[in-house]
Amino acid sequence: MTLSAPSLHPRLADNGTPVSVFRVGTACSEIEDNLELSLSQMHPVGDGILSARIDVPQGEWLVWVEAEFAMWVGGRVDSLPAPVRRRLEHGDVSDIVELLNALADVGVWLREAALFVNENWTPSRRASLVLSELATEMVSALSGIFVDRSGRSARLEVVRGGICWTDHPTLAIQWLLEAVDLPVPQ
Repeated sequence: MTLSAPSLHPRLADNGTPVSVFRVGTACSEIEDNLELSLSQMHPVGDGILSARIDVPQGEWLVWVEAEFAMWVGGRVDSLPAPVRRRLEHGDVSDIVELLNALADVGVWLREAALFVNENWTPSRRASLVLSELATEMVSALSGIFVDRSGRSARLEVVRGGICWTDHPTLAIQWLLEAVDLPVPQ
């Protein structure tokens, strides 16, 4: 599978921050292999949470060692390290649905969105219309407005592999951490 248009050119254009959270192993060697990163590059940022800032591509890795999760927060719209690119290349549309369900479970709901279907973006429509189409079409991305219980909103573009771009990274990171039940780094 090759990279699709939304992975190279998210609708958020120059102001989108890539964010991805996914499972990694617990053994030091598994974490290093899965992230292509040495644990010696990481420093603690909470109980069982490690962080590593890297220059190429620009961004930060966060690792919850015991929980077996890692999060990538890119410094630029095109900052995707190899482990995140692999998720993008080999991901499935079910990753999009799973992420939407996990967000809804913690009170973050899709309000309206456009879908990337057959190499084109659909018009933006209400969530109820988009969600029914998401289950039946070959969708490779969703770009929408999400709102939480507190009324805060952010645009998220979600692609195969569960990778997101967002215009409000702090809020999106908070939502993603809640969705996978991880503590916030200190």
